[in-house]
Amino acid sequence: MVPYDPERGQGPLDFTDERCAQAVREAVGDDALPLRVLPAVPGGSRAVHTWEPASWVAREYRRDRVLLVGDAAHVMPPSGGLGANTGVQDAHHLAWKLAAVLDGSAGDGLLDSYEAERRPVAELTCALSTRLQEERTGGGGDEVAARVARIALGLGYQYASDAVWGQDIEGPDGRVPEAGRPGTRAPHVRVERAGRGCSTIDLYGPGFSLVLGPDAGNTEPAQGPAPLKVLRLGDGVEDPAGEWSRAHGVGSGGAVMVRPDGFVAWRAASWGPAAAGELRTVLGSLLARPLSPAGPRRD
Repeated sequence: MVPYDPERGQGPLDFTDERCAQAVREAVGDDALPLRVLPAVPGGSRAVHTWEPASWVAREYRRDRVLLVGDAAHVMPPSGGLGANTGVQDAHHLAWKLAAVLDGSAGDGLLDSYEAERRPVAELTCALSTRLQEERTGGGGDEVAARVARIALGLGYQYASDAVWGQDIEGPDGRVPEAGRPGTRAPHVRVERAGRGCSTIDLYGPGFSLVLGPDAGNTEPAQGPAPLKVLRLGDGVEDPAGEWSRAHGVGSGGAVMVRPDGFVAWRAASWGPAAAGELRTVLGSLLARPLSPAGPRRD
């Protein structure tokens, strides 16, 4: 990337084949390096492709039946390589919510949580990308780049919206939150299923999943608006190292509900009638839908 300043009368036409070749030789450190300049776009005639650095996030992600995803919702400098990941995460995030609304298991209000959850992530990501770009070009940016953990933007952020339920929910702030908290990605724990090792992440989906600890009570969870897959550790799924409870921040008699996108929606330190009643309320609230009397589905 080589900058130019239009206010000084500079432009793309200044980048002749000779200038481009010299820039490559200087970068390599060999003034005699033999090379051939190819067009920036196959079939074109120009050796360079121009672009303008930008950083912005849309004021709204949803307006009635229109939802913005990817570059339509946010634009950021290439520093850090975070733009494509953020766009893919938008689409993956929105897909299950759209599917739930379209199949009738969720109310239209669920779609409002898309902006509430994804826009703060984009704002923080754009801020970091911009600071990294400034740092790269000598304009500072050290403070933000040092404060924000890359893993917090890639995988470790926490959602705060009506689609998660808990008392310790905060929005993304560049720090990696405690694993297992509502609004965070369900953590990986190695377990065994049918005698073979697998990750707890592989147990979730395609809908909502309720995982009960090995010492959880026998109370049956009431079915909500959407199908709920129920898994109990010690009943077809084994946790030989006993890591599941610690990783999810609950006791061995606790429960964790995971959304279709792999994020923790709710958790209870102890599973029993009180927790089962709360879960029924939680499901109806998260999905903005009246509760169904149907029973749970077991896998």
